Amino acid sequence: ARGSGDPRKAWRWAAINLTWSFWIIAAPALSSLSWRVWLAPTLLSYVVFLWLYFRAYAVSVRHLIGYVLAIGALGFLLSPLSWGGMTYVIYACVFAAFAFRSPRTSLLAMLVILAAYVAETVWLGWSWSNILSVVLWALAVGGMNLMYRAKGVSDARLRLSHDEVRRLAASAERERIGRDLHDLLGHTLSLVALKSELAARLVERDAIAAGREMREV
Repeated sequence: ARGSGDPRKAWRWAAINLTWSFWIIAAPALSSLSWRVWLAPTLLSYVVFLWLYFRAYAVSVRHLIGYVLAIGALGFLLSPLSWGGMTYVIYACVFAAFAFRSPRTSLLAMLVILAAYVAETVWLGWSWSNILSVVLWALAVGGMNLMYRAKGVSDARLRLSHDEVRRLAASAERERIGRDLHDLLGHTLSLVALKSELAARLVERDAIAAGREMREV
């Protein structure tokens, strides 16, 4: 919900989406890695991640790409020490869905991030099943955010269309009222001119009748 127009809704989704970050600690904790190896760097990286994460929800889209790269970098740096690094890479793909004007560019950014991460994890000796699970999760969540973004754009266009219809209807109503007033004013002025002309003619023949016509004017 990074693209949500309602700030309160966006921050609510930010809190909900953050719950998935428990895998940053759970993944290495469930592995055979010694906690002496992964715990300190993981906790340190998580503090940095929290700042980047909430900032990513606050900044404009124009500056979001920097946070995508920073969160992704955390994943690349942590992965040699902890399985939790893969979660940062998935979050980077999530934000990449909103970081570019074109959805195609966003998708390309996800693919580039994942291609680089696959290269790193192959070099680290990860099993292909683990590598594939990271890629599939990242594409699934990133893809859902792309669809959410597309729906948001469509809804915004629909709202603009409805606003335009209301604006045109109000403009047409103002034009109709203007035409009615113009017609009424024209009719009134014509009547005034007619009675004035009649009074001018009567003043020579019948002063009383002429006075009555002038009072009506």
